[in-house]
This record gives sequence, C-alpha cells and structure tokens, in this order.
Amino acid sequence: MSASCCAFYSATGIVFTGWVGMMLVKQPFFIGGIEDVDVAKSSAFGASGMFLFTFVVSILVLVRNSGRQEARQRGDARRNLGEGPSEYGQVPSIEGRFVTGEFS
Repeated sequence: MSASCCAFYSATGIVFTGWVGMMLVKQPFFIGGIEDVDVAKSSAFGASGMFLFTFVVSILVLVRNSGRQEARQRGDARRNLGEGPSEYGQVPSIEGRFVTGEFS
C-alpha cells in the first residue's frame, strides 16, 4: 500500500517539478521572485530526478511484492489440495476402543 502511494506521489512530483523546470528554461519571466534562474533550474531538475528515483524504487518494490504474493498463493494452493487434515503416515490411537468393544 505504501509503495503505491509513494509511486503516485512521485509521479505527481515528476510532472510538477518537470513543468517548473521547463518553465524556467523557456519562460522564466512568468515565475516571479526568482533571483538566480540557473540555480532555480538546477533545483527543479534535481528535485525531478529525486522524484524519478523514488518512483523507480517504488515500482520495483511493487513488482517484488506482487511476485511474492503470487508465490504465496501458489504455495497455499499446493498445500491445500485436500480438504481437512491429512492422516497419511499417522498412527491411529487405539485408546478406549477395547473398553467400548469396538474391536470385538
């Protein structure tokens, strides 16, 4: 759950910081309050790169977890082929059977 949230947040961050970076490259005069445009461009694209890294790691975690979940489900299906407890290889208990006359 948290990896999918991080992936979504990172994808949104990539789009936003990429847009800000492109605005600073093409039309920096539309963004007010910027003293040094080159530093702002570098910061915007650096943040975009960090969001990209977080996005890739989140996707890798999602893929790894889905593979584990599928393997776990396959393992459960293989283990539960027969319903109920298996009596194969168990010695039956004979206590009390002589008293009730079950073997007579």
